[in-house]
Amino acid sequence: MTIKCPNGYHYKLTTGSDLGVCKIYLERGRVSGGFCTDGTNTALQTCATGCKEVAGSGACEQQDPSAADDTTSGGT
Repeated sequence: MTIKCPNGYHYKLTTGSDLGVCKIYLERGRVSGGFCTDGTNTALQTCATGCKEVAGSGACEQQDPSAADDTTSGGT
């Protein structure tokens, strides 16, 4: 899952497995962070501080917001 923070930063969160759930946290209607877990592998990030806790095969990576992603369409 990719978290797009109001400050312009993007973070990719994953459990590292095909299982699990991801949640986006909102504060006052704005994205404030995200969390992914499959019970063993986890990844946690907040928009205020970036990647926080990662356990097992979970991963949190800051993405380049200027790079195209799955939700951005090209111009031509």
